[in-house]
Amino acid sequence: MAVACILVREKPVTDGGSMRRKVLSALFVLMVYAGASTAFAAAAPAAPAPGVKAPPPAAVKPGQIKAMAAYIGDLQGEAKILLDGVEPWIDAKPAQKLTAGTRVKTEAGGSLTVVFTDGSKVKLGPNATFKIEEITMSKVAVYIGLGKLDAWVGKLKGRLFQARNPVAVASVRGTIFSMDVVSPTQAMMQCFQGALSVADNFGRTQAVEAGQQLAATSVAGTAEPPTALPPDAAPPVEPVITLPEVLAVLAAAAMAPAPAPTTAPPPAEEVPAEETAPAEEVPPPTTEATAPNPVQEASVAPPPDTCPETSSSSPSSPCP
Repeated sequence: MAVACILVREKPVTDGGSMRRKVLSALFVLMVYAGASTAFAAAAPAAPAPGVKAPPPAAVKPGQIKAMAAYIGDLQGEAKILLDGVEPWIDAKPAQKLTAGTRVKTEAGGSLTVVFTDGSKVKLGPNATFKIEEITMSKVAVYIGLGKLDAWVGKLKGRLFQARNPVAVASVRGTIFSMDVVSPTQAMMQCFQGALSVADNFGRTQAVEAGQQLAATSVAGTAEPPTALPPDAAPPVEPVITLPEVLAVLAAAAMAPAPAPTTAPPPAEEVPAEETAPAEEVPPPTTEATAPNPVQEASVAPPPDTCPETSSSSPSSPCP
């Protein structure tokens, strides 16, 4: 191209020179056009080959969950609930929000699925009694007094999920398990995915891995080690939630934006020296000693170690 530019700038002497300049000018334009076309083709994304699907767009990563909450995501048959533990019992309704202290009981032939905003699910079988003991961002604790509970617990950093029954309590993270309370004195826990840490009322703790089950009683606790699941034991089928109200809540929780970073407060304005009030003169301390005040010393003394109030039925409580 540089040679072409030099030739174009030559002054024509004859008509032949003028014609040559025109030909070189046209050749230069064609070369520039060809170079631009090649650069544009290189920058454009290549089209997928025939029969090959283009890769899907990158999935949107969910943000942090605003708050942990529970809703009735699926209801079959009849069930009653006691909101916040306050009478009277009322009929359970789909998409109803359940708060800490709410009790649930299913009738014969009925079942109910509780959905948490982190995606975890708990399904109650017929003739089951259930209670939400705690539901916060750091801990979710449920209690089943009778009947069968199937759970699909999602992994969430910094959050503990506990399922308690009259004879033991299971702590889980990212687990699929079942808890069948046959009677107030006997329960069976089965782990299908992940792991369980089960503590009985006698202070013993057993680790239950995937493919194992553990029995607990009010007399012996979890004295016997875990055993392999029976050959016919299959993991529970996770319920599909179709209620638009609940799906909207789950989507809003999953796509919640991360909290804005905290910024340091702006520095305080400096007061000019001429505007600064003179410091007051502090009289020198007297050498006269004051007698100790036992009442004042008692009021500022650190309180003795206290034990936080916990549920008396929690087997893992360190308090007497």
